[in-house]
Amino acid sequence: MQDETREKIEQYDTGQALEIAKEKMQLSDEYEKLGRQLVEVKIKKAKEWTEIRLTTKSDAQADRKWDRTESGLAEMKLVLAMKCKEKKMSAISSMIQILNTSAHNLM
Repeated sequence: MQDETREKIEQYDTGQALEIAKEKMQLSDEYEKLGRQLVEVKIKKAKEWTEIRLTTKSDAQADRKWDRTESGLAEMKLVLAMKCKEKKMSAISSMIQILNTSAHNLM
Protein backbone atom coordinates (compact mmCIF):
# COMPACT_ATOMS: atom_id res chain seq x y z
CA MET A 1 0.00 0.00 0.00
CA GLN A 2 2.83 2.39 0.89
CA ASP A 3 4.58 2.29 -2.51
CA GLU A 4 1.23 2.20 -4.28
CA THR A 5 0.12 5.42 -2.59
CA ARG A 6 3.40 7.15 -3.39
CA GLU A 7 3.19 6.12 -7.05
CA LYS A 8 -0.39 7.39 -7.29
CA ILE A 9 0.56 10.76 -5.81
CA GLU A 10 3.51 11.18 -8.17
CA GLN A 11 1.36 10.43 -11.23
CA TYR A 12 -1.27 13.08 -10.51
CA ASP A 13 -1.39 16.41 -12.29
CA THR A 14 -3.45 19.50 -11.52
CA GLY A 15 -6.67 18.00 -12.89
CA GLN A 16 -6.63 15.06 -10.53
CA ALA A 17 -6.92 16.64 -7.08
CA LEU A 18 -10.28 14.91 -6.61
CA GLU A 19 -8.71 11.48 -7.02
CA ILE A 20 -6.03 12.36 -4.48
CA ALA A 21 -8.73 13.56 -2.08
CA LYS A 22 -10.48 10.20 -2.47
CA GLU A 23 -7.21 8.47 -1.60
CA LYS A 24 -7.00 10.62 1.51
CA MET A 25 -10.56 9.66 2.45
CA GLN A 26 -9.63 5.98 2.13
CA LEU A 27 -6.60 6.49 4.37
CA SER A 28 -8.79 8.39 6.85
CA ASP A 29 -11.21 5.47 6.96
CA GLU A 30 -8.36 3.04 7.60
CA TYR A 31 -7.00 5.38 10.30
CA GLU A 32 -10.39 5.46 12.00
CA LYS A 33 -10.60 1.65 12.00
CA LEU A 34 -7.14 1.42 13.55
CA GLY A 35 -8.23 3.96 16.16
CA ARG A 36 -11.20 1.81 17.13
CA GLN A 37 -8.91 -1.19 17.54
CA LEU A 38 -6.53 0.88 19.65
CA VAL A 39 -9.39 1.91 21.95
CA GLU A 40 -10.13 -1.76 22.64
CA VAL A 41 -6.47 -2.44 23.44
CA LYS A 42 -6.30 0.62 25.71
CA ILE A 43 -9.38 -0.58 27.61
CA LYS A 44 -7.72 -3.95 28.07
CA LYS A 45 -4.52 -2.21 29.17
CA ALA A 46 -6.40 -0.21 31.80
CA LYS A 47 -7.67 -3.45 33.31
CA GLU A 48 -4.49 -5.54 33.04
CA TRP A 49 -1.77 -2.96 33.71
CA THR A 50 -2.83 -2.53 37.34
CA GLU A 51 -2.42 -6.26 37.90
CA ILE A 52 0.97 -6.20 36.20
CA ARG A 53 2.04 -3.26 38.40
CA LEU A 54 1.38 -5.29 41.54
CA THR A 55 4.09 -7.76 40.48
CA THR A 56 6.73 -5.15 39.58
CA LYS A 57 8.84 -2.60 41.44
CA SER A 58 8.12 0.42 39.22
CA ASP A 59 5.77 1.84 36.62
CA ALA A 60 8.52 1.66 34.00
CA GLN A 61 9.04 -2.03 34.71
CA ALA A 62 5.27 -2.61 34.47
CA ASP A 63 5.22 -0.74 31.15
CA ARG A 64 8.00 -2.93 29.77
CA LYS A 65 6.22 -6.04 30.97
CA TRP A 66 2.98 -4.85 29.32
CA ASP A 67 4.85 -4.13 26.09
CA ARG A 68 5.92 -7.78 25.93
CA THR A 69 2.35 -9.08 26.14
CA GLU A 70 0.35 -9.87 23.01
CA SER A 71 -1.88 -6.87 23.68
CA GLY A 72 1.11 -4.63 24.32
CA LEU A 73 2.63 -5.60 21.00
CA ALA A 74 -0.72 -5.00 19.29
CA GLU A 75 -0.86 -1.55 20.89
CA MET A 76 2.59 -0.65 19.56
CA LYS A 77 1.72 -1.96 16.12
CA LEU A 78 -1.53 0.03 15.99
CA VAL A 79 0.12 3.25 17.16
CA LEU A 80 2.86 2.95 14.54
CA ALA A 81 0.39 2.07 11.79
CA MET A 82 -1.68 5.13 12.71
CA LYS A 83 1.41 7.35 12.59
CA CYS A 84 2.20 6.03 9.12
CA LYS A 85 -1.34 6.83 7.97
CA GLU A 86 -1.05 10.33 9.47
CA LYS A 87 2.13 10.97 7.51
CA LYS A 88 0.55 9.73 4.28
CA MET A 89 -2.53 11.89 4.81
CA SER A 90 -0.32 14.89 5.50
CA ALA A 91 1.63 14.27 2.30
CA ILE A 92 -1.61 13.99 0.35
CA SER A 93 -2.88 17.24 1.88
CA SER A 94 0.33 18.94 0.80
CA MET A 95 -0.05 17.55 -2.70
CA ILE A 96 -3.66 18.75 -2.90
CA GLN A 97 -2.58 22.20 -1.77
CA ILE A 98 0.19 22.28 -4.39
CA LEU A 99 -2.20 21.13 -7.12
CA ASN A 100 -4.78 23.74 -6.11
CA THR A 101 -2.14 26.47 -6.10
CA SER A 102 -0.92 25.31 -9.51
CA ALA A 103 -4.47 25.35 -10.85
CA HIS A 104 -4.98 28.90 -9.58
CA ASN A 105 -1.74 30.01 -11.18
CA LEU A 106 -2.85 28.59 -14.53
CA MET A 107 -6.03 30.70 -14.49
